[in-house]
Amino acid sequence: MPKKAAPKPELINPLVQERFAEPEREAVAPALDRLSALRERGAGRNGYDALAPDREAIAFAETWLAGLYQEVTGHGAPWLAPHVTCSAEGEVVFEWRNDARKLTVYCTAEDANFVKAWGPDIVTQMEDGDATSPAARQQLWMWLTSDVAQASNLTLEVDD
Repeated sequence: MPKKAAPKPELINPLVQERFAEPEREAVAPALDRLSALRERGAGRNGYDALAPDREAIAFAETWLAGLYQEVTGHGAPWLAPHVTCSAEGEVVFEWRNDARKLTVYCTAEDANFVKAWGPDIVTQMEDGDATSPAARQQLWMWLTSDVAQASNLTLEVDD
């Protein structure tokens, strides 16, 4: 007897679900599915006092990631799928790597903050800041993928 496929988890924010036509959702779907799966994680999941992922942070992260994906692909830039997890404080965490560049984004219920690193020296090879606005997202993506974008002769226009 054939096994039925598990149903796709629903997103918290239905507007994100509506934003994507099925073929367009294909590239970002694994990350959105991992976001939905974060709702199943409980407090203390790591054997310590970790908080459960904040549902409002998950909803904010869905919207933030969907906006990034649409901005990136809308300009023809390459999409790199993020690793999706949560912090011990209940934040949603996205991580991308591109050679020596690493971008980590922490989403709470109200904002997104980044840490970018391009080497081990925390004084000269790391930077942090706000990643909430579309302009900030686009600038971070250009930094992360600049070698890929240059090889493809692609540029992102930064909107303010």
